[in-house]
Amino acid sequence: TPPPPPEQDKARPEPSKPDYKPEMVALAVLVVYIVNWVAGRSSCSTMGKQWAGQILNDTNICSIDKNFAMVGSDNSKSVMRDSASCFQLYSTGRRDCAYMMATLDLVARQDLFAVLYNQFIAPAGTTSDTVTIEVAMETSLLSEYTLCVCKNPQKLKTEHKQLEVYTTCLLYTSDAADEEDSVDLGGRRIIKKKNRNTE
Repeated sequence: TPPPPPEQDKARPEPSKPDYKPEMVALAVLVVYIVNWVAGRSSCSTMGKQWAGQILNDTNICSIDKNFAMVGSDNSKSVMRDSASCFQLYSTGRRDCAYMMATLDLVARQDLFAVLYNQFIAPAGTTSDTVTIEVAMETSLLSEYTLCVCKNPQKLKTEHKQLEVYTTCLLYTSDAADEEDSVDLGGRRIIKKKNRNTE
């Protein structure tokens, strides 16, 4: 008897092509992150230099250079960069004042994830560029004083009568400037009041 015919080989499926979509997405995110990091860091640097220039180039009698003997690290008259979005200006050398530290803390524009969070998730008004001024006074040599910073001094004095008694100078933004004698100070005004003797 003749041998049985060989069984035909079953059709083999063609090998599937590799899927590179996850790698392509990861690469695209990386490229966007790098581009945003470079652009955001450059933007923060520009804003930091402009902020420093407004302070260091001020020739007003109330400027930082005329009130402190040493401005900047080692009297370099320059701003220190604490991080990609944080700049600090240190000054010292004034009677009854240990030091003053002005800090510009910008929104992290170089961080893509922070930008997306601030844009779509963070509540409105919770993320903004901030300036913090820390002044360390020699409290043992100073008498008591009252500091009031406001936008509308007339309204504040109406609501809080004690400010009229205990404040001799009100510092507020130029938007709220009134007709009283004032001295321009970098976009702000100092309203000079006469001392009032109270019992």
